[in-house]
Amino acid sequence: TRRYSDLLAEVRLDRLTLKDIETWQRSLVMSPFSNNSILGIQVMFKSVIRYAYLHDLIDKDPCRSMDTVRKKTAPPSSHRVLSPSEFNQFISVVDIPMYKTFYLILYWRGLRFGEASALTFDDVDLAKGQLTISKTYNYHFQESHSPKTKNSYRVVEMPSAVCVALNDLFKLYRHYDHDGQSRIFPIGSSTSAQYRDWE
Repeated sequence: TRRYSDLLAEVRLDRLTLKDIETWQRSLVMSPFSNNSILGIQVMFKSVIRYAYLHDLIDKDPCRSMDTVRKKTAPPSSHRVLSPSEFNQFISVVDIPMYKTFYLILYWRGLRFGEASALTFDDVDLAKGQLTISKTYNYHFQESHSPKTKNSYRVVEMPSAVCVALNDLFKLYRHYDHDGQSRIFPIGSSTSAQYRDWE
């Protein structure tokens, strides 16, 4: 069989038919590309054909009746949960307090990445050993916002390892300006750079 990249290589644009396109699409579905890549390739292809049609380079747009295709089944996820012994082995080599505490919260409390990133000092009650989850952090817009569902609002209990780590982290933070609304884990921002030299 011919490779998916070669199927349309020798076809003139003015002679391109919907049947040619469908044959090419079937080859895309059989390719190693992900569904996101397959979608992007088709969108780009339609844009090129549309440009040619609008600029009178071809007399008709064969993509007008073209349906977008994708693989029926996505490949199985390779994600898995670390066992406690595996996590302890991992966390033992993390030597930056901010990241170590961040990973402890993610693992032992099951918070989403955005939820943990949005935590502020006011969200932590060390006396009661509780975290209040009321927002999530959007790294694209660099801001916190409300969760999508009501069930995302919750108060979670912290195991002693997380309480100890947060308490130690807060002692280090006393050297830096912050208020109750400051993010505890300014990961991905310029603020996080000042914490990397902690021992």
